[in-house]
Amino acid sequence: MLFEHAILYKYSEISSSVNKTLEFTLTKISGEGTLLQTYSLIYTVQQREYTLDIMTRLIPLDSQTYNSSITLVRYVAAGQNVTLSLEFVEFNMPVTLSQLYSVLSTVVELMSNLYVDYVYFGVVDGTFIQLPIAYYTIKIELEEVADVVDLRLPEYNKLIMKSYVILNSTNWNCFTCLVFYFALCIASLIVAAALSCYFASKGCTPCIWLCRAFLGCLISIICARLLCSSFAEIICKYLGAC
Repeated sequence: MLFEHAILYKYSEISSSVNKTLEFTLTKISGEGTLLQTYSLIYTVQQREYTLDIMTRLIPLDSQTYNSSITLVRYVAAGQNVTLSLEFVEFNMPVTLSQLYSVLSTVVELMSNLYVDYVYFGVVDGTFIQLPIAYYTIKIELEEVADVVDLRLPEYNKLIMKSYVILNSTNWNCFTCLVFYFALCIASLIVAAALSCYFASKGCTPCIWLCRAFLGCLISIICARLLCSSFAEIICKYLGAC
């Protein structure tokens, strides 16, 4: 198999109070007549009060359209050691990449207002008082990412047919564990695909089906996401990290 990784755009802002970076990359995996392409946008904000990550993975359908996207938004306040929220958002209509972040900013603004009411009326205890601040901060940063995509990445601001988002405010140990084992699972799928495709090229008939199955799961963002996220969650709960 052949792996290629290219940085298509990079932006950074560093000052005494904040450190922001944004990268837009293309990864290609090819083998046995199959080509897997994924685009990734990773935006990180580090401040004294919090750390914010916005990560989107895009699977292209053709040269003008993305088939699907999965976005992870994580906010961790300084000193936070508990998981405060885990929300899932599924878009019911196609949107462009910039619209994805713009619409999501409106969603998290509504959630911020909702948690303000929850805290005010005592529906949740004081532990969750950080959430309105967290979601409002996420809203501001999502709007910035939407502007960057709209103004600086117009050629990649394509229509996405299916979009999924995970919003979470979790402790660092849990998040690190989940990311590590999720990445380990994806890496294992890639290695399994590479080995099965290699032996398929040497005449192993069962390996042809295994090659197609592993590549198919990697190409299908839902298959890889569900399989590896479930694997990571089970392992991290067993280890006591989450």
